[in-house]
Amino acid sequence: MLTHNLDDLEVFNKRQDKTLIERLNSLISRDFKILTYTDAITLLQNSGKKFEFPHNWGDDLASEHETWIVDHFGLPCVLTN
Repeated sequence: MLTHNLDDLEVFNKRQDKTLIERLNSLISRDFKILTYTDAITLLQNSGKKFEFPHNWGDDLASEHETWIVDHFGLPCVLTN
């Protein structure tokens, strides 16, 4: 997108989200965190945070869990297995 659609992104950056291009550049300049589903569940269970939705092994992760994991590491995450 930054290569082929920069004009469109600049419009959106100007009108909607003034940090969009900066955040996209930040994302592509770093590696993603890779962890297993089991490690993610363990991390959530040990977080000390009270989530609205349960997060036991075998459950789907809710948006609140995914957001917490990304915020915890400060970068995009990929869950495996």
